[in-house]
Amino acid sequence: MKPLIDQLACSLGRADEAPNIALAEKISKGNDKNVVKELMTLLSSSKTAIRSDAIKVVYELAERKPDLIIPYTEDILTLLRHRDNRIKWCANT
Repeated sequence: MKPLIDQLACSLGRADEAPNIALAEKISKGNDKNVVKELMTLLSSSKTAIRSDAIKVVYELAERKPDLIIPYTEDILTLLRHRDNRIKWCANT
């Protein structure tokens, strides 16, 4: 699998959410906890577009396979205090 950052919509030059949703589907089917760990590290990126796409993937992954993100519940809860409203919204949902 290509690095996650290369599969995000922003890295593909896309303005839509389709690549992020497809990535969440792929992760949920693969059931790879190391990939989820990599995804969670992207939430700390200094680039807004990467953080926004990563949180969208987390959000979609939570819908499809919540057990993969349960170990990161505390990390996700801390995002509720994030300065970026998109991050707060997705973390809250």
